[in-house]
Amino acid sequence: MTDSLKGNINEAQARRTREILSAHPEIRELFGNTPLTAVAGILVVLLQISLAVLVSHHTVGAALLFAYGVGTIPAYALVALIHECDHNLVFKSSRANCVLAIIFNLPMIIVFGISDRIVHIRHHLNLNDPVLDVTVPRAIEARIVGRSRWRRALWLQFWMFIHAATITAFLRRFPSLQRWLFVNVSCQVLTAAAVVYFLGWSSLIYLFCSVWFATAIHPLGARVVQEHMIHQPGILTYSYYGKWNWLIFNFGYHAEHHDFVRIPWSRLPKLKKLAPEYYETQPYFTSYSRLLFGFLTDPDVRLDSRTVSA
Repeated sequence: MTDSLKGNINEAQARRTREILSAHPEIRELFGNTPLTAVAGILVVLLQISLAVLVSHHTVGAALLFAYGVGTIPAYALVALIHECDHNLVFKSSRANCVLAIIFNLPMIIVFGISDRIVHIRHHLNLNDPVLDVTVPRAIEARIVGRSRWRRALWLQFWMFIHAATITAFLRRFPSLQRWLFVNVSCQVLTAAAVVYFLGWSSLIYLFCSVWFATAIHPLGARVVQEHMIHQPGILTYSYYGKWNWLIFNFGYHAEHHDFVRIPWSRLPKLKKLAPEYYETQPYFTSYSRLLFGFLTDPDVRLDSRTVSA
């Protein structure tokens, strides 16, 4: 059931941030950039390309299995690293972060580096706005899925495609980064063509499905449910503190990130330690597998279970 929050959600988020900062002014020392993230990202890119080379000698079926069991990890790590670029947390220059996001995007095949930058910033500026926040499931999605378990499973399995369609329509409203987006699209088309030419279709399928499966019925796919769906009324964002964070650059520290978007991934655990009364006292998750199982089996879970702007 949708929970309508009186007043502006962004104002509530801003008040929370000011309150935490007033109680712990030392948090300001965590603000800044982490250029070493660029090195980590390049290594992940090279790892995923190496795995694609390995898969090139196998069948499409083997590529699919390898994508689900192994490829999802570096694929989701790249999603997390592009997210760092979205907020200019790697370099100070927006241009440098855009270039880096396009590089990180290459092994993902889909267009994500610049498109995510455009929509993700609006997500923060218009948190849980049914119109301006593309992470909010559309009303038609909620109506179609309803309380059906199998339709919910299908929705999650094909969430990446549904989300891509929403983003494509949304991008037309914001022409400011269209040149960067054109470069991003061109690079992805050339990368896909090069993969097919030099490595074959098994490698292309591996790279594409690694991203798809990581956002579908897979433990990492539970992050779609983790972030903003209502698990307790009045809570806007939820964090995950499980072991996956070691492999996806602390991407689970979501409440911390929304409180302080100027803190890079490497310092988010320090933020939690500095202000435990704000993070350990509100609901959080320690198992993506349990969260995924609950989402797929609980008849009371709906896609519109989300606190939205009144």
